[in-house]
Amino acid sequence: MSAFANKFHCGIRAAAVVLAVAATALVAAPAAKADFGFATFSVYVKASGGAANATGVKGAKRSGTGKYYVQFMRDVRNCVYVASVRGKSGGQVSIKPTPGNPSRLQFFTFSKTGSAKNQPFEVIVSCNY
Repeated sequence: MSAFANKFHCGIRAAAVVLAVAATALVAAPAAKADFGFATFSVYVKASGGAANATGVKGAKRSGTGKYYVQFMRDVRNCVYVASVRGKSGGQVSIKPTPGNPSRLQFFTFSKTGSAKNQPFEVIVSCNY
């Protein structure tokens, strides 16, 4: 083997050792907790309480006239949420966190005149973790 080929071969072997050590360090190193992250959940809740077109939602149910619960896949306590009544009849919807359940929100729907009414609504929840 020529001197050049010998040096070339040793250089490749050294590079392979460096790559193997680096790959071992990457695999063996514990994953660091991310300093940031985000999630966006959305759902269309039917007047009957069923969920449709849901993303990041376990389910929705109506518990009384104009009273609904939506269960999300993750904790939504420190998130921003917006809801809007859907349909031609108009009305209002308010949102409240559920005490003791960090991944569930309560919704209350009302007619234009302010009385409790079963209404379809849409929800968007945006979280920065």
